[in-house]
Amino acid sequence: MSVPFRVQYSVPGAERPLVIDAWMEAYEPMSVLAAGPVQPRTFPPRGLKLDGEEAYAARPLTVGSHVISWQPPASGQVSAYELRLRRYEVAAEGGLARNVESVYFNLGAGSTSVLLPPEVLKPASHYILQLTAMSAPGFSPENTSARYVLPYAHAPALSGILSTP
Repeated sequence: MSVPFRVQYSVPGAERPLVIDAWMEAYEPMSVLAAGPVQPRTFPPRGLKLDGEEAYAARPLTVGSHVISWQPPASGQVSAYELRLRRYEVAAEGGLARNVESVYFNLGAGSTSVLLPPEVLKPASHYILQLTAMSAPGFSPENTSARYVLPYAHAPALSGILSTP
């Protein structure tokens, strides 16, 4: 089961919107698929915040350490979270925002916050946080290979565009 969604961002200085595609997905053994409708095993994390304020709207961001926090999904099982910090720059030619770097953090199922190290954010950049709840038997920050074992599911939440001066 795959439920796609698309988020469009207005990036300061870019001539065209940035479009991010994401998916809420569940992979099941054939026996489960044959038994009837597939139900999601997990849902996206809720209440995504940056330094205690909602992170869903576009906003400026200073370079340095920041706390990202969230609430667990409304229902479903979580084996671990993956935080992806996508960095974008606006190209001088064509004025398009392009992904120049992504930083990943793998976090335990009981996690509800993480402190970004001060060296992660760069000046004159734009960022999108993607926090994904993952569900799979044996999956953990130490054993990410379990995402290739059935059943497996993931559901992301995306922030607004965050811009550093």
